[in-house]
Amino acid sequence: MGSHLHLRSQTQSKVLDVADVELGTGPHPGEALALRWSDVDLDSEPARITFSGTIIRIKGKDLIRQEWPKTDSGYRTVVLPISSSKPSAGSKLKLSTTLDLVFLTRDGGIWYPHNFNRLGGWEPCLPR
Repeated sequence: MGSHLHLRSQTQSKVLDVADVELGTGPHPGEALALRWSDVDLDSEPARITFSGTIIRIKGKDLIRQEWPKTDSGYRTVVLPISSSKPSAGSKLKLSTTLDLVFLTRDGGIWYPHNFNRLGGWEPCLPR
């Protein structure tokens, strides 16, 4: 039971990290989940992130990171609000993968926006 609680805690932490970016900067879920480390500039003052793609599923294939966002106005650089916690480079998974994504599944794969939304987004993680 203890390890189940630990996994739940890790999942909740990931959900809250995604929700923090979404609430602080306003992207579509697929755009937040497509955020790459190369899109994050923590050295600038204030910190900035660039939304430059989205996650999609190609019929009959796996998930991919589409190199353009859902809408024309989706490609944008925004200031990371002080109220949002900066994604930590230390939280970057050390996996042998070519993915540069900030938010990965526990297996190191692409997180499908539909699955994130099925979780109710960040609502299950809010205190009751």
